[in-house]
Amino acid sequence: MTRILLAVLPVALLFATPAMADPQSTDGRVVSVRHDRLELTQEADAALMLARLERAAAMACQTPELRRAGPAARRALETCRLDAVAQAVQALDAPLVTDLHARSLSRQIAAR
Repeated sequence: MTRILLAVLPVALLFATPAMADPQSTDGRVVSVRHDRLELTQEADAALMLARLERAAAMACQTPELRRAGPAARRALETCRLDAVAQAVQALDAPLVTDLHARSLSRQIAAR
């Protein structure tokens, strides 16, 4: 079974297989992301992996402090999420996931 672990402390990332990772060794929040049944050279699976990473980053970055409605808290949450996904994509080292992530960022920037 292959997993990726997102650990946010405050915005750090730990990637490894379960045998190599100890989620309890960090002070941050850890979210496990499975990818053992995905073929990351296929666009549909790569897109699914990116969506999983985005959901995991959102979960890892959600803290009571960052859930406040204030603009600074929302910016901190978004920064945490974006950084965690970027680090996860880089650590995953799957070219198609990296490409999809870059396209997604480009669309987000264009929408602003």
